[in-house]
Amino acid sequence: MKHSLLAGVELGRQVTDNFRNTGFFDTISPTTTFVVVPVSDPRTTLPVSFRQSATDADNHGVANIAAAYVQDQIEFSPRWLATLGLRYDSFQMDFDNHRSNATFKSDDGLFSPRAGLVYKPVEPLSLYASLQPLVSATRWRTALLPQPVE
Repeated sequence: MKHSLLAGVELGRQVTDNFRNTGFFDTISPTTTFVVVPVSDPRTTLPVSFRQSATDADNHGVANIAAAYVQDQIEFSPRWLATLGLRYDSFQMDFDNHRSNATFKSDDGLFSPRAGLVYKPVEPLSLYASLQPLVSATRWRTALLPQPVE
């Protein structure tokens, strides 16, 4: 029996600043944000001023991820191999909405095991089966959403 060990880490950090201003055509009215121009001459020389509207974004976010994994590939024979592994993911996020002064923080972690089996009936064919839980960005987003209170 032969073992091949593999271990590693994954680190990431994302800093996001989101600021948006809307263009206003003040010479038409203080609330006009668009003008209609003919397709044959799709431009305007009207002055545009930029400022925040009620729905424009002004926020700051920081997301940190860290993961560590270990995996062992076990060769039982030239035709049979097994893979066993474990991974831990950590996701930490801070989000500040500068318009509403709301702050959101999250700190989550998840263990995910993995098991696989390889059968090589003939060269160069390998048949592989694997089991591991499905973890996606949707899982993280769903965990972060407010849940209804009953």
